[in-house]
Formats: sequence, C-alpha cells, structure tokens
Amino acid sequence: MDVTTLNMLVGVCLTAGLIMIVLAILPPNVNFLSKRLAEGNDYVARAVKKDGRYALLQMLLPYAQKLSAKNAGKVDKDRLKVLDKKLLLAGSPLAIKPIELYNMRYVGAIAFFIVGCIFGFVMDFGPVLGFVAALVGFILPDSVISSLIKKRAQQCDMELPETLDLLSVCMDSSMTPTTAIETVCSKNEGLLVDELRFVLEDTQRGASLVQAFEGLLRRVDSERLGKLLQAIKMSARYGTPVATQLKTLSGFIRNDTCELVKQHAAKAASTVMIPVILFILPAMVCIVAGPLILRAAAGN
Repeated sequence: MDVTTLNMLVGVCLTAGLIMIVLAILPPNVNFLSKRLAEGNDYVARAVKKDGRYALLQMLLPYAQKLSAKNAGKVDKDRLKVLDKKLLLAGSPLAIKPIELYNMRYVGAIAFFIVGCIFGFVMDFGPVLGFVAALVGFILPDSVISSLIKKRAQQCDMELPETLDLLSVCMDSSMTPTTAIETVCSKNEGLLVDELRFVLEDTQRGASLVQAFEGLLRRVDSERLGKLLQAIKMSARYGTPVATQLKTLSGFIRNDTCELVKQHAAKAASTVMIPVILFILPAMVCIVAGPLILRAAAGN
C-alpha cells in the first residue's frame, strides 16, 4: 500500500469518526423534533426507565449503607434534610436514604480513586489520574440525582397538556375534580398519571385539592405544575370553573412547548455547523488535495 492510499484511508476513517461523534452529541433527535413540529403530535406518556444512572447508584449503595451504620448520627441534620428533598424530587430512586446518598460521595471517591490509580500507573500518569477520578466519583452521585430531578420534571411538563385536556373534558361532563383525576388515572399511564394517583391518595386522607397539589410540587420540580396549582387556587378562591382554567393553561403550555421545540431545532442546526466547519471540512480537503500535494512533492 503506497502513502497516497494510506493517507486516503486515514482521512476517510477520520471523517467517518467525526461524523459519528457529531451525530452522538446532537441535541435530542432533530428528526424527532422536526417530525413533531410537522405533525403536531402530543408527547406519548411513558414511565421513567432505569438506565445507567440507576446502575451506578445501585453499585455504590451497598457500601454506602455499611458506612451509614457507623456515621448516621454524626452528619448535620440540615444537610440531610436538603438531601431528603432532592431524593423526593428524583422519585426516591432505589429507596435511597439521605444518609446513604451523603455517604455515596465518599464511597464513589474511594472507588474511582482506586480505578484511576490503576489506569494512571498503567498509562505512566502516576497517582494524578487517581485524584482526578476521585473528584469525579465524589461529585457523581449528586450529579446523577440532579439529572433524575430534571428528567422527571421535563417528562411531566411534556405529558401535562394532554392530561389537562382529559381532565377538562371529564369536568365538563359534570365530574368533580377528584372524580375526573380518578377517571384519567384509571385509563392512562405515565409519570404524571402516577403522581396524580398520589394526589388522589392525599385527598382520600382528608387533604384539600390545593394541599394535594402542593404535595405534588414537592415531588416534581416543575414550573408548569406550579402554574397548574395557581389555576386551582384561583378557581377555589373566585369560584370559576376548574375546567375553564385547565383548558386555558393547556393551550398556553402547548404554545410554549412548540416554541421551545423550535428553539431546540434551530440550535441543533447551528451546533452541527461548528464541527462540520472545524473538523469535517478540513478532513475532506486533506482527502481531496493530499494526494495531489504528495504527488507534486515527489515530482520535485
């Protein structure tokens, strides 16, 4: 194989690799966003699946539990209250306790330090890589919980307009708000529907509808659910029909979601152009002009 052929193969491999990297870092599926804009379809309700983040927490949990038995009474209670709120917003993954999440940071730091040192000595970096890995392991558990909080909030926001439409239709047919929620929950699935079941349980224990939705906001960090709570409060205060409030809010959220999708789609196009101009275009130039340059240099 001559130099020209080798250079061409390297250029092709480099270009293919860069294209794959670009496709991997794209914002959430541009094709999906474009299709949704064209068809106007609603978001399909679904449950939050256990992914690699849960696997990481599950790996660290047993060691954190052993450490919790020793230092449970030594950790600041205010700090544990903050962690308890975060775990509640994250959906209480794996039934982790606040003290266990607190200890996961130290377990993660130790585990990542050991792995980092092994790779560091193998790659002649020494213990430096171990300290960097320990920092990552210390931060990672809190980062995972924060990402779960964000994912739950986004999913509830996407499911909210369709759910509000169903609730308003039920209330227009002379159902009470609690009966409408019960009807919607019995015929649908999804993260928001699961949370509405908890709302029903709270009302059955004697809580008012406003109190039950305040409890929902303590479990899901969503601004749109906050607007729903405000609509319910206004309806209770001024005696306006809840169904009317829900229809108005549903239309507002749909328009807001459509604008957000358009922004993401526009941002995705500009994001793709940066690696194309900086990496793929020079690689293509090298593939095309490289053999000519080498041939000219050999001729001289």
